[in-house]
Amino acid sequence: MALGSSVQVFGFLVPFLVLVGWVFGYPMDLQFGVFEVFSLLLAVLASASILNAGKSYWISGCVLVCAYGMVATGYGVHREDLDGQCY
Repeated sequence: MALGSSVQVFGFLVPFLVLVGWVFGYPMDLQFGVFEVFSLLLAVLASASILNAGKSYWISGCVLVCAYGMVATGYGVHREDLDGQCY
């Protein structure tokens, strides 16, 4: 059920947000840098390890919340200009 919802969100929401960004003048292309790819890989690996077990406990949920909190914090502190250079 979780994977189906993720596919639906990715199939509709991402193209919709790219079009909305285009209308408002924000460059929202799907060109990802190293930080974004690493964050996506971390999220996929964390979710796959939980889904692979077949059942989960409260500690698994805490691990996922902490992992996603780290990704959100990383996006908050990570700075990158429009040319892709980190500073």
